Amino acid sequence: MKNDRIPKVSVIVPVYNVAQYLQKCLYSLAEQTLNDIEIIVIDDGSTDGSSSVCDSFADDHRFSIFHKKNGGLSSARNVGMKIARADFIMFVDSDDWVEPEFCEVPYKLAMEYNADIIFFQYRGCRKDSSLFYYNFKETPGILSKERAISFIDNGGSVVVWNKLFRRDIIKNMSFLEGHLYEDNLFTPEAIHRSEVIVYTEKILYNHIVRNDSIMTIRDKQADDDYFRIHTLASERMTEWGYSESAGKYIIKLY
Repeated sequence: MKNDRIPKVSVIVPVYNVAQYLQKCLYSLAEQTLNDIEIIVIDDGSTDGSSSVCDSFADDHRFSIFHKKNGGLSSARNVGMKIARADFIMFVDSDDWVEPEFCEVPYKLAMEYNADIIFFQYRGCRKDSSLFYYNFKETPGILSKERAISFIDNGGSVVVWNKLFRRDIIKNMSFLEGHLYEDNLFTPEAIHRSEVIVYTEKILYNHIVRNDSIMTIRDKQADDDYFRIHTLASERMTEWGYSESAGKYIIKLY
């Protein structure tokens, strides 16, 4: 029987055909130092054995396993957000893995600062298992909305998996389905809705750089989606008053 107690953090893990990486990912979540969490695993119609790996964690009361028809990354995340019960939500890509304090450090910072978003650092892992580190040129502490928007545009990473979000600021949001680069629209809006944003230099996430991943395979859809999402994000940033960052988005686009 699952624990009926409301968790402190909900972690959403969309899964699609990543069997060779998935066990390491889910084990890293099972080893979290913050015990009062729920891990929502959304199997998005996998065909490679990932479904069985997901089910092997079903006996752990912190894990909730759901299987659905394939609808894409955004669809799986949106389903997870509807299921999530905690006041704070985090995201993990199922071919990556996290540090033991992945949940605990940002949760404690959110409590300390009454924050809506916590940014944290991550490292990359190449195919040969060598690690490399991203140099985020930002001072730890509270960021203004303007600074946070500029931060994600200048190497601080627009992805959702190196952040903790307060549920209340994203509960009426969703990832744009049927398109790539969905984080480039979601994260700026979440920042705009926030009041307190905090950045820590703590490295809590490990991102595998794959040559066969969605984000590294360039095709017409990827190019079209890149143009569409960045144009829309730039338009919204201008509406919200972040004209400088909106201009940088357009420059990057071209």
